[in-house]
Amino acid sequence: MNQSTTEYQQRLRNHAREVGHSLRRCYVDLFYADEVQRLPQGGRVLDLGGVRKSSMPGRFDIDHFPLDAVCLNILASANPHVIAGGDALPFGPATFDAVICSEVLEHTRDPQAVLAEAWRVMKPKARLLIAVPFLYQIHASPHDFGRYTDFYWRGALESQGFVVERLEKQGLYWSVMLDFIRLPIDRAAGTTRSVIWRKFLRAILRWPMAWARVWAVRTDAKLSVQQHPTLSTFTTGFGIVAYRPAAD
Repeated sequence: MNQSTTEYQQRLRNHAREVGHSLRRCYVDLFYADEVQRLPQGGRVLDLGGVRKSSMPGRFDIDHFPLDAVCLNILASANPHVIAGGDALPFGPATFDAVICSEVLEHTRDPQAVLAEAWRVMKPKARLLIAVPFLYQIHASPHDFGRYTDFYWRGALESQGFVVERLEKQGLYWSVMLDFIRLPIDRAAGTTRSVIWRKFLRAILRWPMAWARVWAVRTDAKLSVQQHPTLSTFTTGFGIVAYRPAAD
């Protein structure tokens, strides 16, 4: 394991210790924190389906970076700069230096149409950062339409003309299982009517769940396709880095 991989695993374990996070959220946060730093300072970035000033802890916040970010969402409750759908972007061609699409494409009926629009508004050499869930609960915001494999995403991007630079699994079998186990526990604690009892449950579960998240991350890091061909096929989702190549 090289130093960069070791450092990433340590940061991931530290993030996983935080209370209230799913491992899915930990992987997504670190993916964007790393990739957004590689974007040109002051670059114009479209946060497609983003949420401005989210009150939810542990969520990646693009406003913390030196970028000219434009947030677009179909929901007014997301407090976006622009209210519009991802399949009909109200921007001219070659407008943005990068497009971010975080946990959004599963909420679109036609992901290819959204990717085509992203291509249209991106400048040559602009980067596209995507995070999408795979083995994850159905969730509506406002709707949830699909879970697709890494084979699908690579094909969908390449058919639009994108070059896929990296397509990574975000957690493997144990991360998936831990998030599945965590959900009913959190829901049970959150729906308890007594405020005192709810606080007590969350207090006693805090450290066991933090330890379990760290254990899952560490154990997944040791899985390999050769030694664990089945366990390594599971994932919470994918982090994808692609770009629009320079014009000929």
